[in-house]
Amino acid sequence: MKKLMRTFALMAVAALGLSACTGEKLVPDNGNADGKFVTVHFGAEAAIEGATKATLTTEDEKKFKSAWENGDALSVKYSFDYGATKETTATWSADKSCFEAQMEGGKGNRIYDALYPAPNAEKKVDFGSARTQNGSAYNSKYDLMKGSAAAEGVDAGMTEDGKKIVFEMTRQTAIAYFHLTSTLNEEVVSAKLSVEGATAYLSTSEVKANEDYAKGYAFTKTEGVASKEINLTFDAGPSPKTSDFKLWFNVLPTDYDKMTLTVETANHTLTISRNATGKYEAGKLYKVVKTISADKWVEKGGETPAQTSWIATDLADITATDEVVITMAKGESVYAMTSDNGEKNPSAVAVAVKNGELTAAPADNLVWNIANDKGNLTIYPNGQTDKWLFAVSGDTKVKVGNSTTNKIFTLDATKKYLKNTGANRYLGVYNNADWRCYTSTSTNIGGQTLCFYVKGGPIDNTRPTLSVDQNSKVWAADATDAFVVKVTVNSEGGDWTVTPKTLSWATVAVDKAAGTITVTPNRANETKTANEATLTVTHASDASLTKEISLKQNGVGGETAKTYTLTFANSYGDTGTNNYTTSWEATRDGFTWKMVNWNNNNYNNNWSYVKAGPKGNTNAHAKIETADAMPEAISKISITIDKIDNGSIPSIVLKSSTTEDFTSGTTIETKSSVTNGEVVFTIPSPQNNLYYQIDFTLKNTTGKNGKNGVATVSKVVYTNN
Repeated sequence: MKKLMRTFALMAVAALGLSACTGEKLVPDNGNADGKFVTVHFGAEAAIEGATKATLTTEDEKKFKSAWENGDALSVKYSFDYGATKETTATWSADKSCFEAQMEGGKGNRIYDALYPAPNAEKKVDFGSARTQNGSAYNSKYDLMKGSAAAEGVDAGMTEDGKKIVFEMTRQTAIAYFHLTSTLNEEVVSAKLSVEGATAYLSTSEVKANEDYAKGYAFTKTEGVASKEINLTFDAGPSPKTSDFKLWFNVLPTDYDKMTLTVETANHTLTISRNATGKYEAGKLYKVVKTISADKWVEKGGETPAQTSWIATDLADITATDEVVITMAKGESVYAMTSDNGEKNPSAVAVAVKNGELTAAPADNLVWNIANDKGNLTIYPNGQTDKWLFAVSGDTKVKVGNSTTNKIFTLDATKKYLKNTGANRYLGVYNNADWRCYTSTSTNIGGQTLCFYVKGGPIDNTRPTLSVDQNSKVWAADATDAFVVKVTVNSEGGDWTVTPKTLSWATVAVDKAAGTITVTPNRANETKTANEATLTVTHASDASLTKEISLKQNGVGGETAKTYTLTFANSYGDTGTNNYTTSWEATRDGFTWKMVNWNNNNYNNNWSYVKAGPKGNTNAHAKIETADAMPEAISKISITIDKIDNGSIPSIVLKSSTTEDFTSGTTIETKSSVTNGEVVFTIPSPQNNLYYQIDFTLKNTTGKNGKNGVATVSKVVYTNN
């Protein structure tokens, strides 16, 4: 999935090294009679987390490069032997590939501070909301930057090791970059980026160079007019075409509640909104590359959709700040679920959607908020956190109220429904290949089709996501095998960061192209103290999305083994089961397993084992699953099979998963043609916080009149060393 409007993916930018007039000597200014001032040469580099300035270009939308333009000017303040601060202007020379400036010569101690662009005589720079762009080219006029350098006992412009000063320029704005394409081919007349929020501002009428040198030479906001928008026109050059165009906005660092991009042609308008909180941070590039479908360009003078909306492609995408209308379709009739009752058969409610869009200003009682906590959804009437949808056992309806019982619905990613576990009620069963709607096959809501319409939202229905396929690793003290983690993000560019980047006891290798992190211990650990670390992976476009990966190399002697043992007896108080098609739970020492299709004979005969495999079934399955993730890194699982009667066990498959539904499960090992005795699975890369599933395939060969129970199992042991 890809998302359009949000804090867009930060792209690592390739640094463009700028030589500082290599090999040139300082030459006295002929117009300076006493020879006090000399011509000095500077280099300057500025980073978008590691790039340059001033003209930004890109070929692959991932690595940006740039170059200073002839005439670009830095304002440089400097002090000589800690004397009075003086100021000069350094101008970029394209012929010499460096900045040239005049300043006081002679050897001494020097401190430099630089600003770009150079302020005017009033120490101000225009940073207003009205701006121009030359076609799709970047306008560096608004790229506010600062830099500094210092050296002792040197000539002007030189470092202590005899090289010319290169300013490391720090960007004071964020850059919002859009590269949009479409089948429409018209000239872009204007573009507006705007934000909402009490303290959200993108521009101000002007910024001023801070004249209080002690506080640092930097740009600061003036008391001028602050604006929540920036308007681009193309007076500076040819207008780009909607078939392929780029927009660049230098913006103030800010937090916002909503962000909107509006693009105008002579005949059409494009509006893209993000109805969620976000931020722009100085020094970062926020990038989106999108193909815009033709229906998103609204013809001027034509009928504009009354309410931009999108159908949730996955309920896990909905955040608590979204406003949702839940529609029900039965036959030709479409209704909206109301917060007045929320029942399965609502009274006639005004149709909430038309031509796939929400009607203008849905009534208050049609709007919901959905809080999502790791797939556990609480559905509130808009603005009423003291009420929610809930279900009651024995009642076929879903209701609205403040009962604290059964208010949580779990999103089941395998069967694709919302289940209220306590009351065993469902809000929908997946029945469409494109995830657009939920269709119930349960009588709980009368077989109606549910659609979740979100007001506003990204045009392609997605939000940023971040996932890792491994979240922990434990090495033995003498182990140095490589541990590989696959990182997946869905934002444009797919960028992410890892901290820390280095470890004292292991090498961390990041391959962005492959989407992997490889961690390899440098050597065996010969101490009693374990080597431990936690890597944090952060989504570059949304810093709130993080994943942690715990690493541990045991010390000599290791740790006391932690074991989980599953045995059977009527004293445990398990649910009595006398068939081979029922699921039940077994709790031992506070840990719970799910027993799927296992018979304990109601413990009437005091069985100390369980059996699986109904008679006459040549392809039966029975499973033992952990109901919760095991915190320890399990390295071995052993199963005691007492007997195999009346048939065979063609296979036992061991799987692990980061989620209890095993949709993203990994097969660790398959045992074939199993015999009775102890069956041992050795896990090559133990990890913390995983779920485990043992899946028995059972073949009963005795026919319909034969006996039940192919496999008899008395013990399963999980060990972490």
